[in-house]
Amino acid sequence: MSAITWHTIRNKDGSKDQYAIAGSIDGVDRYTVARIGTGDGARYECWRIGRGQPIAILPSADDARQACEIHHAAESDVHKLTRRDDPDTSRMAAERTTRSGKRQAGVRRAVETVRANPGATSAEIAQMAGMDRVEAARRLPDAREQGLIHNPVDALGKPVKRRCGVAGTPAITWLPGPAPKPLTESQEQCLLGAA
Repeated sequence: MSAITWHTIRNKDGSKDQYAIAGSIDGVDRYTVARIGTGDGARYECWRIGRGQPIAILPSADDARQACEIHHAAESDVHKLTRRDDPDTSRMAAERTTRSGKRQAGVRRAVETVRANPGATSAEIAQMAGMDRVEAARRLPDAREQGLIHNPVDALGKPVKRRCGVAGTPAITWLPGPAPKPLTESQEQCLLGAA
């Protein structure tokens, strides 16, 4: 994800207004933070260029910039959640879930369940966490991407599977914590020599 670079906007006469700043991504202005009003009545609006309304209205320029950065991060996450050929409704649903905080709340529930039940399958985690099966199937990979849980692998590097107690079919399992780092060549040689 590209970071937002903030810079002041020059007025037509060449002067700068410190409270009219633009946020550029890869050299293209994407966000604007502007001061509205003066004194105690001043507020700061952050806008996504091309959208018809402000993302947020906040009491300080720093808060407005931070709101833009949070919006950009959430928007980037949404792009990871949907495919290019998905309908707009899928993208909008992913955006709503991310912005409302439901996505991260689901990740927390899934992680807590995996910590309490290491080696469980996705369907078992859904049942234990009181989650919808589809929601669990989406939040578990989110948690894996954040390094909170992982799928154990066998000696050949394939995901460990076992018969799921809920679905009755072979399914991959989940363990707490990030995936262990692969052994270096010298570590493998040491293990082979010890055998």
